Amino acid sequence: MADSHDNLPMIRLAIERLEAEGAECLLHAGDFIAPFAVQDILKFHGPVHGCFGNNDGEKQGITRIWPDVADPPRKLTLAGRIIILAHDEAVLETDEALPADVFITPPVIGLLAALGYAEICVYRKPKVSVVITGDELLDPQDPLEDGKIRDVNTYTIQAALQEMGIKAISFRRAIDDPKKLQEAVSQSLSSADILIVSGGVSVGDYDFAKDVFEGVGVREVFWRVAVKPGKPTFFGTKGEKLVFGLPGNPASALVIFYLFARPAIFRMMGREETRPMRLPALMKSEIRKKAGRQEYLRGRFQNQDGKLYAELHGRQFSHMMSSFANSNCLIIFPKEKTKIAEGEEVQIQLLPWTAL
Repeated sequence: MADSHDNLPMIRLAIERLEAEGAECLLHAGDFIAPFAVQDILKFHGPVHGCFGNNDGEKQGITRIWPDVADPPRKLTLAGRIIILAHDEAVLETDEALPADVFITPPVIGLLAALGYAEICVYRKPKVSVVITGDELLDPQDPLEDGKIRDVNTYTIQAALQEMGIKAISFRRAIDDPKKLQEAVSQSLSSADILIVSGGVSVGDYDFAKDVFEGVGVREVFWRVAVKPGKPTFFGTKGEKLVFGLPGNPASALVIFYLFARPAIFRMMGREETRPMRLPALMKSEIRKKAGRQEYLRGRFQNQDGKLYAELHGRQFSHMMSSFANSNCLIIFPKEKTKIAEGEEVQIQLLPWTAL
């Protein structure tokens, strides 16, 4: 291989050609770049897609930047290297092929393989423990009894975590007894990064969770939010551990999980964008409420002639899952408003299982 200094005229020739074509030393789809003979300035792997002729008529190999790599264009730098990923794909070695905090998807895995990485450093998934409170709870297969209801939150929270790629390290059920609840909370916090407690965070005779949190050293960040459903929501910290107190009613618990817990878990997983997707839609019928709390109403949206239309779906009671199960969005009713008219624009929050 010729010494790089002997081939500097060829590099200048490549740059001059780009400049002559108005490229201003930017690489565009189909542009030819410097000869691969200049190994210690530009490095190429893969087949030759064209050639230049030097002053003596001798042909030197060159390679081509293909469309997948040319958008956006990149500056040609003599200090840079070209890495050929496949027979028709290349990136500058000095470019950032993947940014930090990128979410690992199948094409990201493919790109890493093409770049020669069998292993990379990633954020550790947070360890999540869940405690469900209530004397009245039965397993799904148990026959109903007077004063009893089936445990819903264990399974909805578990499914919501699994959809995020999180497997909870423990699920505990605690009866409405302060000592039993404190025992369950202490055991769960000892091994978890995040604790989710459902129930016991309101102000009833059997709501002990807030006092228990204080007793085990959890620092309250906020308690009670101007949101419906889910007003009696708690969030606190113990060192770097996060503690979420969700309402006991199943629909409320799931709404609050999506509004508060899910974004926090994603952030601990390293994702920069943690906010749920929200889109404008037109209400199909008038809705009303009292001012004072922002409401998240279970609803459905449809695309009609290029516009999104939203409507409430089912009854909105905080314990009812039937309306949730058949919804594809939450309709956001702003705190200060009391009426949204038919045809008025609203924001809808897509639920995780919703595809546009």
